[in-house]
Amino acid sequence: MQLLKAILVDDELNSLQNLQFKIQEYCPSIKVLAQCQNPEEAIRLIQQNKPDVIFLDIEMPRMSGFKMLEQIPEVDFEVIFITAYNHYAINAIRISAFDYLVKPVAIEDLQQTVERLGTYTIKKTRERAEHLRNNLANPKKPGGSYCHTDQRRPGIHPDQTDHPYRIQFQLFQNYFTE
Repeated sequence: MQLLKAILVDDELNSLQNLQFKIQEYCPSIKVLAQCQNPEEAIRLIQQNKPDVIFLDIEMPRMSGFKMLEQIPEVDFEVIFITAYNHYAINAIRISAFDYLVKPVAIEDLQQTVERLGTYTIKKTRERAEHLRNNLANPKKPGGSYCHTDQRRPGIHPDQTDHPYRIQFQLFQNYFTE
């Protein structure tokens, strides 16, 4: 399974340490890049580190988890809410959170969520690779996002095997057909 990068955000140090321990002990496919108690710091760390997933508390003193997400211009990661309150579940579903776990987080629930996340991430990566393969196999007309000729080497067509786009296509094809 692919190693997923995570950032943990919770204002309660005890909860943060407990989650860190459970992830380290029971979820080897997750690499914790950082943990923080301050939502403002979390925003900075998320923008710097580009994690795959955020484990996020909802109720925090200065800024809720929902408000924190609103402050991030490009949310290109999954969100797993970790909270002591189950009444936020509807809001979490509305914003398409990947999952919603109630504290104290049961090890089995955490493992199931991480397993589903890994499967989902692999599927998403394969879909992007398939899209790339389709774009490379069916190049657009000049002026589109991909052109029949390489502008650096006019006259070279992507069907030629030494072409960088064709080599990249072959690498993706080999990776996803194993």
